[in-house]
Formats: sequence, structure tokens, C-alpha cells
Amino acid sequence: MKEISELLERELKTSLRLLKKKLRLNKCLVPKPPEIGDLRRLEAMPPIYLLLVEEYPLHEEKLFKCLVFSEDIELGTLKGDTPFILLERERTILVGLPLWIYSMDALLQDYSTWIGSFTLEKIEEFIHYAEKTPIPETPQGEYIKAIAKFLSPINTSSLFEYLESLEKEAPQILRLEERVFEPYREYQFSLAASSKRIFKGENWLALVEESESKARLILYLPQDYLGKKIKITLDEKVLFEGELESDQIILEDIPLFSDYSFLEEALSVQI
Repeated sequence: MKEISELLERELKTSLRLLKKKLRLNKCLVPKPPEIGDLRRLEAMPPIYLLLVEEYPLHEEKLFKCLVFSEDIELGTLKGDTPFILLERERTILVGLPLWIYSMDALLQDYSTWIGSFTLEKIEEFIHYAEKTPIPETPQGEYIKAIAKFLSPINTSSLFEYLESLEKEAPQILRLEERVFEPYREYQFSLAASSKRIFKGENWLALVEESESKARLILYLPQDYLGKKIKITLDEKVLFEGELESDQIILEDIPLFSDYSFLEEALSVQI
């Protein structure tokens, strides 16, 4: 047992050295649009595999929820029901990790190689394991956490947390004065009205809801911002500055616009 433990520790150190390096993606040779059920190899070192299990349309883009698989059997295996995938052609066995990330379709198409596809029934088994299995405080757990950190540059899960769980706190509500939006009057009378109602910035996602006379912006922020001091600005105007009490902020009393696309450049959240 001691020899096995020492071997595992050595393997962990080797893997951690690789995972501490900056994630660098290479373009795949044969780009293919991603679909639910795809098993794709992320073109990175070390190689990491993604199984696409859910899809969220965002205007002209798509966001995919991806389960994570690894070639490192010893460090990825946690218990008896750990899922495995045999890639016969590649002579490789993959182990499922209790971990998932989110990725946009363009990144998956250009920087991951299609390996194969799985049925929805099989996908459900993998999802159950990933969502129900806790990450232990063991060498395997340390490895899985390192994988999560390694993939964090492409993981937009913090922006889309509201799709996975209900907010525990009531949203903060801010009522804005109409003069704040004076510089954007041209968007009120735009001839080319836009149907786009979901917008995303560097660290936020927003949904516009309209009533008969006003609109409101539901702003979703990363959960790790909770309890921290943030500042929300619209160009040079400060809309809010203070401690974040909820990962959802509602900006009310916004004038109606035909096109709200200016928000993606004008709205900023700083921490």
C-alpha cells in the first residue's frame, strides 16, 4: 500500500506541474460544429476530453455544459461507480471526473477535436456521477481541483450560475434616473429594432425585461463577488458602489430602447 501511495504522489506532482502552466489551445485540424452528445478532445497539454451534455442558446451563439474526462486513470478514479470510456481506435481509456465546465460553441468548434457521440441515456449516467459525487480531500481531489483551475480561462460557469441554481438571496434593486440614459437616445428610435434581450460583458450576464413604459435590466454576477465591494458604471456614470449582497442586481426605471446593444460596451462591473 505504501508503494502505491508513493507512486500516486509522484504521479500527482507530475500532473500538477503540467496543470500549473497557462492553458494554451491549438486549433484542431478538422473543425466541426459542436452538438449535444459529442465527446471532444480539447487541443491542449495535457489532453482533456469534454462530453457535451446541455445547450443554452444565446442569440446567435450557444453555450454548452461539458462534463470533463481525463486520461489519468489513477488520479481520476474515486469509487466503484466512476465512469470510464474506452476509445478503441486510440487505445485509450478515459475516466470521468465529478466536474463540468461551460464553453461557447465557437471555442469548441475551433479548438476541440470530435472523437465520437453518446446517446442521451448514456449521457444521463455521466451527469448523475458528475453532479452527485463530492470532490474528496485526497490526491485525487487535489488533481481534480487543479483540472478545474486549469480550465477556468474558458469556463464561463460563473456568469451562468443562475441556470444551475436558484438565488439564495433576494436581488438588489436599483432605481435609476432617466437622465443617466440621455447619451443613448439614438437607440430609442433606431429604425432597425433588435430582438436581442440577452447581453454579456467581461464578467456579467444581463437580461432585459420590458413593460409598457419602462424596462429593467437583470444583471447576473459571479457568485465569488458576494460580500465584496463592487462598482457598476455606465460609461463614466456610477450606478452602484458598495457591497454585493446578491449575485443578481435589478436595474429599474430604464427607458425603452429599440436596441440595447450599447450595454455590452457601456456597462462595466469592477471589483
